[in-house]
Amino acid sequence: MRNGTKNIISERLQKGHDIVSLYDDLLNGETKLSVVGLGYVGMPIAVAFAKKIKVVGFDLNKQKIERYKAGIDPTREIGSEVIKNSTVDFTADETKLREAKFHIVAVPTPVNQDKTPDLSPVEGASKILGRNLTKGSIVVYESTVYPGVTEDICIPILEKESGLKCGVDFKIGQMAGIDVPEGTKAIVSVTHGIGKDEVLAKEKLFPVLGLFLYDKWEDAVEIARTNLEMEGLGHSVVIHSNNKEHIEYVPTRVNVSRYAVNQVGGTALGGALDNFLNPTTTLGCGTWGNNSISENLWFYNLMNVSRIAYRIADAKIPTDEEIWAE
Repeated sequence: MRNGTKNIISERLQKGHDIVSLYDDLLNGETKLSVVGLGYVGMPIAVAFAKKIKVVGFDLNKQKIERYKAGIDPTREIGSEVIKNSTVDFTADETKLREAKFHIVAVPTPVNQDKTPDLSPVEGASKILGRNLTKGSIVVYESTVYPGVTEDICIPILEKESGLKCGVDFKIGQMAGIDVPEGTKAIVSVTHGIGKDEVLAKEKLFPVLGLFLYDKWEDAVEIARTNLEMEGLGHSVVIHSNNKEHIEYVPTRVNVSRYAVNQVGGTALGGALDNFLNPTTTLGCGTWGNNSISENLWFYNLMNVSRIAYRIADAKIPTDEEIWAE
């Protein structure tokens, strides 16, 4: 984080001194960050933070922890080589959470048979964290929950298990002094990496946009290509440019099925009357994303079709040398 950015944060935060102090302690290695739940969400978060600060990665599954320690990635999210070289302190010992002051809860939220969310993993993680919570800590819930769960369910559990008072002895993410004005539709964050090195480059279900800075158009296209190849091959792309050369350069580097130029992706890429893209709710990632088609699924794709082929007598058949020639 640049000094200027840090100064802005200090000015805008309520009781910001404690937050900035904790930030400094994390950078200086005087305290640690913990991630509770090391699945497909928690593991990438833990590994990303471990590149800069000390991280305790906690999970109840002892077998999973042993695999992480052996350098094996059972989630296949970031790869075994990355796990092997990571400095995350993998553990199934909940008391290790006491070494951290910043905690991220990233356990799953399954769905019950009646379609209601199963909050038992979140509640269980809150109990474990509460038993090991220390004064001055900040807790952030990364788990997907509906509005009110943090305040009505998680905080009371943390307070009961720890004997601490929320807002006095510890803080929750949205209570850490960062004020989001009412009516805010999205939060934009300047990123510091691309692809697997940047958490905000991944697909996400929260209103935070990653702002990637670049010097040249080629750099911008390379950023988009790297991000898409991480987990979005075939996804649609919006190109904002009035330079035809720039526009036509993008498809040579970024492999997706649809590109919209100077349009709103949410309304244009699904098909619109003013861009001649066929309306579709089934296109998905197309062949670039290993689908069978790169067009809108239509009735003729579901019909049984038989083809009769006649040999063309005077057809020129290339030799192997011609086919594989450079």
